[in-house]
Amino acid sequence: MHTYSITDVGRLRAMNQDRFSNYFHPRFSLLLLADGMGGHNAGEVAASMAIEKTQDYLMAYKEREDYARLLTEAVQTANTAIYEEGKNVAEYRRMGTTICCAVVAGDKLTIAHVGDSRIYLFRDRTLHQLTQDHSLVADLVRQGLLTPEEALVHPDRNTLTRAVGTDPAIDVDTREIALAEGDRIMLCSDGLTKMVEDAAIASILGEQSNVRMACETLVEQAKNNGGADNITITLYDIGDDHESDCAE
Repeated sequence: MHTYSITDVGRLRAMNQDRFSNYFHPRFSLLLLADGMGGHNAGEVAASMAIEKTQDYLMAYKEREDYARLLTEAVQTANTAIYEEGKNVAEYRRMGTTICCAVVAGDKLTIAHVGDSRIYLFRDRTLHQLTQDHSLVADLVRQGLLTPEEALVHPDRNTLTRAVGTDPAIDVDTREIALAEGDRIMLCSDGLTKMVEDAAIASILGEQSNVRMACETLVEQAKNNGGADNITITLYDIGDDHESDCAE
């Protein structure tokens, strides 16, 4: 496999509140991405805590192979920690974060997510969104009350219906997918998907076989289109050889 991660503050934000982490074990790979929200530096704190607590839980139980359940427990543990921190520290009150998690073990992908950060599968030059956004506009699109184009400019487009750390309990969506040689997995924050349409993302992924070049091109495209938010991307190519890198 080849892996590359990149994060960029974008053009309009003063602070980058996105976080990511990649961990490679002999039996599995773990990919994590979080997009924090909250005043002061609360979003940064929430995203960092989500990544740390989720990864720590996975590492504590790394011999288990029920990955969907394990990821759910890990994210719920992170949710409790962030919620309690928000209750105890005034400037962190109501802080929260998205999270998306991917475990690759053999030819199986297990994912978990909360919020509107996304996981995609790029296969045979076709881009498949594997997650459903937990947001107000996404709900309206699914109900047929908004078009995807209208959702991008809706005044409530940034309103999440589910986030890690904002409530004492959280539901976590999970899914398992069989993988094939040549598949490409992408985790990304909404700083990419709100700036670059899926068709353009698919075109770039199809043109750039190198994961680093693909990530850098996607970030540049998001910034050229306005760069309204932090942009974070992880690409993971399924293959026999191993190479990983990141840029911050």
